Amino acid sequence: MKKLSIILLSLLIILASCRDEKPSSSVVSNDAAQDKAESPMVFNCVLNDMKFNADEAKATVFRTNEQIDSIVISASQAGVTMKSFVYIFEGVGNYPFKNNDQNQGIARGELLQTEDGKAKSFYSIDGAVYISYFNLEKKILSGTFESSYFYKGNEMPETFDATEGSFNNLPITIVVNE
Repeated sequence: MKKLSIILLSLLIILASCRDEKPSSSVVSNDAAQDKAESPMVFNCVLNDMKFNADEAKATVFRTNEQIDSIVISASQAGVTMKSFVYIFEGVGNYPFKNNDQNQGIARGELLQTEDGKAKSFYSIDGAVYISYFNLEKKILSGTFESSYFYKGNEMPETFDATEGSFNNLPITIVVNE
């Protein structure tokens, strides 16, 4: 009985010393065998039944020491800028535009439309971003997304729906928070 108590106490100490941390690995992928660095950068989707092919796209990784705090994916084309914010990064996976059980934002989307020098901000009401490839060593990010954006102005509410969204080989900029 004494040996069983010692074994159980040892297991309890080992389990208590384990910590649940965000990934700090620089390579996280569900298809790491494919060398994505040789493919061109692409960010596209169907935005309200029209093709959106970004002229410019990138990902910014914010981190403290080795821990990733958040990721911002952004793309622009002819007066429209789309952004996805991933606040709780846990590696390759799906990040819905909602809060988790602790009421922390997991991710969200934003769309900025500029016409005649006037800007309108649309905010996500539904959607998700799926990160399928993340490599800090090569500084590239790939995945897919879908989202719905909403703007409430003085007139009728306006919406944008982004479907069939994909991004491949987005260059990553790393910002280290002190």
